[in-house]
Amino acid sequence: MRRWSVFTAGCLFAATVLGQGQPVAAPGEGVFNLDPAKAIDFKGGKLYLVQGEVKADKPETLELGGLSVMQPVAVHLVTRPATPGVALTLFKPLGGDRARRVVTTQASGQVGSAFRAQGETQLRIGGKPGATPAGVRYQMSIWVAPEAVPELAPPFRAVSAESLQKGGKP
Repeated sequence: MRRWSVFTAGCLFAATVLGQGQPVAAPGEGVFNLDPAKAIDFKGGKLYLVQGEVKADKPETLELGGLSVMQPVAVHLVTRPATPGVALTLFKPLGGDRARRVVTTQASGQVGSAFRAQGETQLRIGGKPGATPAGVRYQMSIWVAPEAVPELAPPFRAVSAESLQKGGKP
């Protein structure tokens, strides 16, 4: 688990330094699609940096598409000022509004989650109505690793005619 925490620290640094400009997702109504062309592409995968304002009455929804179950995804959310009770909800768009996972910021104002998913996954950021103060901003880093394809031994092996003549197994 230490590997994730070191990576998370790197993402936090990147989100703080690089995430000062425009958000990756264009603000608007509905779902924000994270554009792979705007992701930071490097050998270890793609890094999306998103920032916005936490709204208790209308949570923001981001969609991350084209995922393979063989791709690990790590998400880290930081609120400024540090605000407990901000929820990061992961769910599949075709599964209705049923949450797959819900993680909530603690007193530090940070929360992270790692998952694997097939196809599209949506991330919803929102606070509790009446409990989340106005003006709370968030920065989020989303790391999508390259697809990990395991090396498998071939299911068939070549058998020579000599081996069969000596009584070898096919």
